[in-house]
Amino acid sequence: MPPRSLDTTELTWPEVRDAIAQGYDTILVAAGSIEQHGPHLPEMTDTLIGTHLVRAIVERLPKALQGPTISIGCSEHHMAFAGTVTLRTETFIAVVRDVAHALAHHGFRTIAFIPSHGGNFAPLTEAMRGLNDDLNGAKAVAFGDLVGFVGVLSGVSAQFDISPEISGAHAGESETSLDLLLRPDYFHERNARTDGERHPRRRAPRHRRPWPCLPRHDGRFPRPMGAGATGITRERRLEPASR
Repeated sequence: MPPRSLDTTELTWPEVRDAIAQGYDTILVAAGSIEQHGPHLPEMTDTLIGTHLVRAIVERLPKALQGPTISIGCSEHHMAFAGTVTLRTETFIAVVRDVAHALAHHGFRTIAFIPSHGGNFAPLTEAMRGLNDDLNGAKAVAFGDLVGFVGVLSGVSAQFDISPEISGAHAGESETSLDLLLRPDYFHERNARTDGERHPRRRAPRHRRPWPCLPRHDGRFPRPMGAGATGITRERRLEPASR
C-alpha cells in the first residue's frame, strides 16, 4: 500500500519508516532560497517553485518520496535588497551534507538534490564531492546544469513568442508565470509592469558568472517585462522542467 502522501514532512515517523521498508528508498530534496524577486514577486519564489518542481518529479518516479525543502541558499548577490537571507557557501554545503547523512541514516538509498535557485548550483556540486564515500552505501546526487535549467524555462517562453530577454534569468516572465500558477495571491501585477526603484549594481560571485552583475534595476534580470509582456499568464506549466 503506498503512503498517504509522497511528502515525508506530511507523514508520521512510522509512516516514513514503513514507506522505506516498502521500497520507497529514493528521496528528492529541493534547494531554494529566500531572496528578492523584484517588486512584484515574493522572496520565497525559488523555494515555492523548487518545492512544487520536486513534487512534480516525484509523481513521475516509481517509489520516490519528497524530502524537506532547503529553503535558504546562497544569495549574497541579492543582499542589496531588503529581506534577502543568505548562507555562506561553506554553511550551505555543510547543511546539504548533513541532510544527506540524515536521510541515508534512515535507509534512503538514493538522495537527489534539485536546485531552483541559480546560486545553489555550484555549491551543490561541490557538496557532492566525496559525500558518497561516507553514506554507508547510499548515493547522493545533485542536478548541476544551470544553463540547461534556464534553457528549459526560456524554451517554454519561446513557445508563446516570448524572447529570452523578457523570459529572464531572475524574476522575469518565467518565474512570474510559475508564481501565478502556484500562488497567484502573492503576485503584484501593477509592480510587474513598471521599471521600479533602482538599487546599486553589485558584482556577482564567481560561480554566478558569465552574468556579470546581479541584480540590476529593481531586482529583475535582465529587465522589467513592460506593458507588452504577454507572458504574465497562467499558461506556463512545471511539466517541461520535471522531465
